[in-house]
Amino acid sequence: DQIEQDKRDRALRVAREKAERDGGGAAAAQAEEPAAPSMLLSGPPKVSSDSNQARLQIRPMMQAGKGGPAPPVTHVFTADQTLKDVIEFIKKEMPHVGSHFKLSMSFPRKDFEHHHESMTLKDLGLVPNAALILST
Repeated sequence: DQIEQDKRDRALRVAREKAERDGGGAAAAQAEEPAAPSMLLSGPPKVSSDSNQARLQIRPMMQAGKGGPAPPVTHVFTADQTLKDVIEFIKKEMPHVGSHFKLSMSFPRKDFEHHHESMTLKDLGLVPNAALILST
């Protein structure tokens, strides 16, 4: 989503600069302005790296029956919650997973171990968002 928003912002900026170079000046730049608010409203709000929320997508890699892996679950945690809170959420909201599983990230590659459970999501680099892989 952020990449798409950056592309729209860049296209708008290039169009303004081209209009100014071509002599249209402010009138041509103003012609582009009405599109800007609708573009900004359609994109997600920008989140800074010092955000106080962690939007985590949890992707199960194990079978949830005959249909293949269960669909991913997305949840927003506060940045100061711990990995233990995420594990408790998984156990509660995804009971088919069981109680023995591993969490990891594919990029940057990181396997979460028992000693990570007391660390905050911010300290683990999971803020503002991350995808966690759930495996057995």
